[in-house]
Amino acid sequence: MKRLCLIMLVFISTAALYSEAGLTLQSAVRMAIENNQELQMAKEDVIIAEQNYNEVRGQLFPQINLNASYGLSWTTLPNSATIPSFSISDALTDASDNENFIAGTLDMMMERMLPTKEQEEITFAGQIALSQPIFLGGKLINGIRVLDRVKSIQEKRYELELQNMIITVINSYFDLYMAQEGLAIQKQALSNAELHFNRVENLYNQGLLSEYDKLRAELEVSRLYPEVLNFENLVNLAEENFRRITGFTEEMVLFPVLDEKTTEYSAFEISLEAALGLAHDTRIELYLTNLMTDIYQVQLNAEKMNYFPNVLLQADISTFNQSRSISDFSFNKDNFGNSRSIGVVFQMPLFTGLSNTSTRIRAKSELRKAEYDAINLTELINLEIRQTWQSFIQSKRFLEIQEMNLGLAQRALNIAQTRFENQSGIQLEVFDAQIQFNAAQISLAEAKIRIIKDYFALNKALGNNLNNIIGEL
Repeated sequence: MKRLCLIMLVFISTAALYSEAGLTLQSAVRMAIENNQELQMAKEDVIIAEQNYNEVRGQLFPQINLNASYGLSWTTLPNSATIPSFSISDALTDASDNENFIAGTLDMMMERMLPTKEQEEITFAGQIALSQPIFLGGKLINGIRVLDRVKSIQEKRYELELQNMIITVINSYFDLYMAQEGLAIQKQALSNAELHFNRVENLYNQGLLSEYDKLRAELEVSRLYPEVLNFENLVNLAEENFRRITGFTEEMVLFPVLDEKTTEYSAFEISLEAALGLAHDTRIELYLTNLMTDIYQVQLNAEKMNYFPNVLLQADISTFNQSRSISDFSFNKDNFGNSRSIGVVFQMPLFTGLSNTSTRIRAKSELRKAEYDAINLTELINLEIRQTWQSFIQSKRFLEIQEMNLGLAQRALNIAQTRFENQSGIQLEVFDAQIQFNAAQISLAEAKIRIIKDYFALNKALGNNLNNIIGEL
């Protein structure tokens, strides 16, 4: 008994030593947030949705574009397409000044109009164009409304992904802790069984115990070996899963503050009716479903307005320059022409091959589908709340029973130890009582972890923010 107490004292001291440096649940969740790829993708989806919303909303403002072009071309015509050069001025004889002026003007015009064999042309044009939608049949406004709801959906999906990840971390954290605790208890039980077997073997060699007592002690040692191996395997699997989720690479020393949290969470009280009412107001999934229904309603309204006209205001200012050779080209303002225009464009569909009718019918069916999905999701959430609430109530009762069982096992162990010390009992009774006490320890640890996990599961089902429960992250 003294040996057992010494071992337990060392174990408690070691646990106290690691408690300050141990990994808390809050730290585990924080690491998972930093390393979880799905959560990071959900965060990027939020940014994408925000920018899509800004992109479409920007179409409400005038669209102003600057267009410019510069061109240089050379053309060589075939001989059949060219006309021999001639001059009206040279054909005149004894012409007056007025006749020479008219002839010179005609020569210049003909020179420009008639193609030459080698042609060179330089063009430059610049334009500022403005387009402002005035009325688009509600399409743009409805599109902005849809994208605004999509943005809200992505934000809520990120929050939902965060809550799901927290539950995953909680389960993996306490699964690992339970495996470690079970392994420590089973190793202690195996050590006690080996110690008992050595004593029984010594007494058997002295002829004080029968072979049956020796075989029974040896059988208990053999029975505990597979239990230890099983918990070692559970620890390895739980560690691998925990590292995968959180990205933690250090030595696994957990510090869950188990007794304090168990006492706090077991005092939580809520009726089933209150739980159902709270979840209907706070569950993110229901909020997302309602948003999707709104989106399909907006899309249906937009499809109904497909026959409305589109009205746009368009205006532009252009300037251009055209020269017949590079040497003639100049940016002098006298060489540029310009044009200005402003107008209102009116577009209205008259016949679309019944495509608008088909899209309107499809939008109506999608709306009905979203409404059915909302009803189905509400029923599933009600079922989830009933299950998690009932499981939490059972966990509280299970914890009470296991605490009582541990007290009974402790009392039985004390009685067996007293009987053995007073020589009215045998060592085997002490060993059996120790085995029962170890089993009660494992069951109580499982009960404490179960009530913590069920408490978080119930709060998630209620739609409560898990960040506020484990500590602000």
